[in-house]
Amino acid sequence: MLTGQTRKRNPVHDDFDGAWKNMLTEKRFSDFIAFFMPDIHMLIDWNRGVEFLEQELRAITRKTKRGQGVVDRLVKVWLLDGSEKWVLIHAEVQAQYEADFRFRMFRYCARALDQFDGHPLVCLAILGDDRAGWKPDGYDYALWGTSIEFKFRVVKLLEYSERLETLEHNGNPFARFVVAHLKTLQTQGDYETRLAWKLRLIQGLYEMSVPEDEIGQLCHDFDWLLALPATYSRRFHQAMTRFEEKQTMPHLT
Repeated sequence: MLTGQTRKRNPVHDDFDGAWKNMLTEKRFSDFIAFFMPDIHMLIDWNRGVEFLEQELRAITRKTKRGQGVVDRLVKVWLLDGSEKWVLIHAEVQAQYEADFRFRMFRYCARALDQFDGHPLVCLAILGDDRAGWKPDGYDYALWGTSIEFKFRVVKLLEYSERLETLEHNGNPFARFVVAHLKTLQTQGDYETRLAWKLRLIQGLYEMSVPEDEIGQLCHDFDWLLALPATYSRRFHQAMTRFEEKQTMPHLT
């Protein structure tokens, strides 16, 4: 078992928020919803595309201390019945606890409803921390007959830990990305194990016949997670070169 001192001598930086920002794009938003909210995915008219509302998001997150490890998206979608809906995604992707998280989710929703005249909105929180017992799903307040009860959808990535083998064979790119996120948490300072998992995840993409351009993009996204020191990084690239030559595939730089 790794000691606290060993963990502190971590020579690489695991950039959770950078990885999630790269993954949560307009191009991949359909895959994101299909994986994390499949009940909603079937209601959306994906032929109309989606629109990331960056200006509107800044309006509701202003003056809020967000810090590192936070990825927010406000996305406009159209349903099959022709109506317009907004999806507020708040991903708390760093492995840390936050005491006022519930209130922050409520504040974001309340600001959006006020700023945009009660526009229909669904809120989702993705928790990528390593505290099994922390899973806030709402905010409530009551005083002298005045009360508030606010509920939001929540995904706890740690709960996927028992399903890693299934996720590895799932064609949705977010399935394998969740595995990479969890293994990044679990292999802090243990680079031998981390190297093995990174090779396993990337090589598995070839075995699933994922298009080469998508493999290249996912390799880039996974580099933000599962970060390796220089020595291990060289070993990774050497192993990938041998693997690709064996598979008679062009090497991905």
